[in-house]
Amino acid sequence: MEASGSLFPAFGFAVAAASTKPPAADFDWLRNQSFATKDSLILERSQRSEDNERSSELDIGSRSDESDHSALNQHRHEKGKDVSQEWTKKKKKKKKKKKKTNKELRKRQREENEDVGSSEEEEHCGHRKQGNTTEASLVPPEGAVRSMWLEETDPELGLCYVDRKPDSANLQFMSIYRGHIARYQRLGDSCLGLDHKRQQLLWNTSKSRKKRWKKLLLGSNERYFSAGVLPVPREVVRAKLGLSLLREFLPVEMGSDCAMSGNSVAKLDARDLYTSATALYLQGKGHSSGGGPEERKPVKKLTTKNLVAEKLQARAEEFNRQLREDPHDVARWLAFIRFQDEAALQEDEASVYDGSEGRKKTRSALLERRLAIVERALEANPSSTELKLSRLEAGAELWTSSHLAGEWKNLVFMYPNDASLWARYLMFAQSHQSTFSVSRVNSLYSKCLRTLASAVDGSLLSHPALPGTTESMFGIFLQQCHFLRQTGHAEKCVSLFQAAIDFNFFRPDNLNDVKTHGLVDFFETFWDSGEPHFGEKGARGWSAWMRQQEGGGWVSLDQKGVRANEGDEASEGMDEEEELGYRGDEREPRWQVWLRLEKSRERRHCIPWRPDVGKGKKEEDCDDPDRQVLYDDIGKSLFTLETKELRFRLVCAFLSFLGISTCSSRDLAASALDDPIVIFSRDDKGLLTEASMLMGTGRLDFVCDMSDAVGGTWAGVEGRRSQHAEDFIRGVLEQAIQLFTGDEQAAIALAWMQHERLKVELSQRASAQRRSRVLGKRARRLAKTLLKQPAHRNRLPLWLEMAKLEWVLQDFGSARRILDTALGAALKASSAATNELCALCLWYAKMELASGPPAEAFNRTVHILTAVVAEKGMAYMPSSGQTNPPLAVLKSRKAYERALEVALTCVEVAPVDVCDSVWHHPSSYVLLVSCFAFLQYASMGPLAADTLFESACEQLQKLLGASMAKEKPTGRVARDLEVLAEERAVLLRYHGVTELTSPRRLLRKALSCAATAFPSNAHLLRLYVQSETEGPGLGMGSLRRTFSEMTRRSDSIMPWLFSLYAEMERKRVVENGLGISLHPETGLQHRIQALFERALEKPSASACPLLWRFYLYFAAMRGQSEKAIGIFYRAVQACPWVKVLYLDAVRLFPERLQEMVDLLTEKELRVRLPLEELDILLE
Repeated sequence: MEASGSLFPAFGFAVAAASTKPPAADFDWLRNQSFATKDSLILERSQRSEDNERSSELDIGSRSDESDHSALNQHRHEKGKDVSQEWTKKKKKKKKKKKKTNKELRKRQREENEDVGSSEEEEHCGHRKQGNTTEASLVPPEGAVRSMWLEETDPELGLCYVDRKPDSANLQFMSIYRGHIARYQRLGDSCLGLDHKRQQLLWNTSKSRKKRWKKLLLGSNERYFSAGVLPVPREVVRAKLGLSLLREFLPVEMGSDCAMSGNSVAKLDARDLYTSATALYLQGKGHSSGGGPEERKPVKKLTTKNLVAEKLQARAEEFNRQLREDPHDVARWLAFIRFQDEAALQEDEASVYDGSEGRKKTRSALLERRLAIVERALEANPSSTELKLSRLEAGAELWTSSHLAGEWKNLVFMYPNDASLWARYLMFAQSHQSTFSVSRVNSLYSKCLRTLASAVDGSLLSHPALPGTTESMFGIFLQQCHFLRQTGHAEKCVSLFQAAIDFNFFRPDNLNDVKTHGLVDFFETFWDSGEPHFGEKGARGWSAWMRQQEGGGWVSLDQKGVRANEGDEASEGMDEEEELGYRGDEREPRWQVWLRLEKSRERRHCIPWRPDVGKGKKEEDCDDPDRQVLYDDIGKSLFTLETKELRFRLVCAFLSFLGISTCSSRDLAASALDDPIVIFSRDDKGLLTEASMLMGTGRLDFVCDMSDAVGGTWAGVEGRRSQHAEDFIRGVLEQAIQLFTGDEQAAIALAWMQHERLKVELSQRASAQRRSRVLGKRARRLAKTLLKQPAHRNRLPLWLEMAKLEWVLQDFGSARRILDTALGAALKASSAATNELCALCLWYAKMELASGPPAEAFNRTVHILTAVVAEKGMAYMPSSGQTNPPLAVLKSRKAYERALEVALTCVEVAPVDVCDSVWHHPSSYVLLVSCFAFLQYASMGPLAADTLFESACEQLQKLLGASMAKEKPTGRVARDLEVLAEERAVLLRYHGVTELTSPRRLLRKALSCAATAFPSNAHLLRLYVQSETEGPGLGMGSLRRTFSEMTRRSDSIMPWLFSLYAEMERKRVVENGLGISLHPETGLQHRIQALFERALEKPSASACPLLWRFYLYFAAMRGQSEKAIGIFYRAVQACPWVKVLYLDAVRLFPERLQEMVDLLTEKELRVRLPLEELDILLE
């Protein structure tokens, strides 16, 4: 093979040596001359000689070009206009000459390569002539090159040499890897940040001669005195990185020491503009964290996202430092986990996501980060249940359903005595749609209560009871009752309450030492004996039945009770006839008939069915077997309530389930909120608030529409109960009032009177005058009966409730006489202002302000409130409506100031006791401040009253802060602050409604501060929303900012509900054209939908049925049927136990009636009217 035909011609000197050997058939691949060993120094020197020749030719060409250019320059000055033509001709000649020169160079190089490959000796001779050196020693001897491997050669032959030629790029770019060298093209010689009139930057590379000479020859004809030719003093600049964050370019600063005059400009190397991180990267080093004074930091643009990121990074570094110092601080770990949600929310607000996919990815990343933090925390704290719960929360959306359920079971098995853990597990079980069924979840509730009861009485030897276990069990019991009510099993809910009351209040004395398991077995005999239970006619209790059984059993049945049952059956028969009477309307759709009959049976059949033994009925006579409640369904959930307070709370909870308001809605959990009337209706906070609402507030249109459509709870106060249910409630109240004495008994009597008064109000709102008169007479008769009892004769709250009834019946004279009599008797009995006296006077003043002319109402209010701090021995005289003496008003103010100083020192920083929980009275200081503020309002105006409220709040906040610093309980002071905020809001709200021209600044400030401080108070939030959404102004800016802050800081569901309510009211007003706004509202629908999605991201909010009902209603009203169906299935996935969601779906999607009934049946929710029975009724 010839050298000229080899793959690597430069290595052709070994061909002769290789051709002398016979070729082997198996080693043909060795003929590739790339494996030949030739001295690399010979090749390098030959290449250097060629470069020298080429550079000499280029220099000659450049000199000829310069001479030509000078000639052209002279010719330009002589001929002027013909310069451009001459330049064009010269340019063409230059191109042809350059092309010819390059062609000759390529030809000569090709010939030299061929000569090098033809003969080894000629090549060596050529190198000797060019380098003027003797290289005979470089020629390898014959036969020396026999192997291709370096290890098999003789090192004495000198075949390998070191290349000592320096490479300037290594020093210039501080790297030996060519990938580190940036390859780019500069567009011009400018630099960002320079003043182009006074500053200049020269790069090391020169411009093309062509462009430079073109500018020289064809430039502008400027004279020596032109502005562009005048020498401008320029200053040399050098790199600087510490500039303002507002610039978006790489900064440089002027160096005074480098300044030069005239046109002289110092050269600046572009490498000086590299940052420290880039320089270290080019050197192959990492960026050090602790930089010195010369370290250069990258400049960031000053934006909201950057500021938020820096703030969050600082907080994260602080958390990491604290946890590194103390890894066993569980509270700090939990705070760090919560900080991840806060950081994600702030980044969400500062960033813009590309649709829902970006939000999902961010959510997934957040959960994975939380899970990693929790696992790291568990390594240092393996026994912390809080961290294990956080781990389950983080993995709820990442793990599979079976894996998550297994983790929950293992955790409950490890800590069977932890009531809070059980409550979370039960909430998970009833919201886990794939494995949900009513019977399974109900059995889990029974298992939980039975296990905790065993821990309390000592039967569970492995795990002792934790402090507060009994109270936690009571909360789980109420959670089970809400669960049964929401699934439609109202009979089981009522029976569970009846059994719990009989089990705790009527236990035989000889069974006090028996443990819970044995008591449950004994109680089964009483429950299945057929005797009346608590609330039913003729009920005597468990202990009385046991004594009678020991003496020979009951002698005879109660005939009165039998007649009462007959009356109940008659009422049920009338309801059945009314129900069947609707069949005549053939135009009514099938789904409407089913929905109406289903709700009708819920109202009538809410009480468990029991056979009437006196009439010879048996269990087989019941038309609906599900109306009978077996002991196995409720017996395992019974336990012992040890304290009197818990027993009283049990009775109050039963009354609340029956629709009698004894506790506020804020005591309800988010999972128990399913009726909008519970939190959006007008409550009993005061007739002053009621009057102000009637005088100008907006109606809750969408709430009323939704509540009227789906019905709400079976025990609501909107007239949904049947006569049989009303009789049962009356029996419960009559028997409950006999279970207590003292304040508890008076509280039950007060709840009974309030229940009767509210029924009268509802009848008046429904314009049922005849029914309201009948109910009014019944309520008066009940009030007189209760007040005649010696235990209630001196109870001021009962007298006040009777006066409220007369006020509702529009008998103002009788109401004033009742209050004046009670006030005079209270002043004679006590020399100091008691809580009950202050509350009575405050309500009296509110009722006077809510009725009558303003001047007369103010005079009566001042007269009433001066009696609170009247001197001892002065008799109270009823007000005549005349102006009060100024001296008496001044004395009353001084007396109030002295009384407030004394009351402030007596404020106890302690948990709320039983008496206060019964009457819901705040401390005497709050009541005195409220009375004094109303006095100031009636005599001086709203500004004086608001100043007094504000100073009182500051005093309580100081006391609260001191108590928290000393680690004392702060329940009383915190509740006093909340009550004070309510009174302040009510007063300013009344002033804003009655005085339409008054500024709203005080009201807006008071309501925003109160709502921010107490985000769980539905009353304050309702007043705030109504005051901001009514009227033509509709100022939503401050309202949105306040609710945004509340939703970020609070875990309660109330801010989300009222924020959505405000936006929906705003949308209704804008669509109806009732509001006038300078800035038109756009995108309200998208804003409301975004609020819904943000709220549902929280676990507590996703388990709220009322929030899902709002979302479903909102989507349906927009006409988006497909989207509404998707929202319904999401709601069922999160809250599968709520029957009212399925009823909403029947109303909104009538064509899916069969599908909804099948879903109800599959999950074992209560269906009272099967579709087969409906078809029979419609025939």
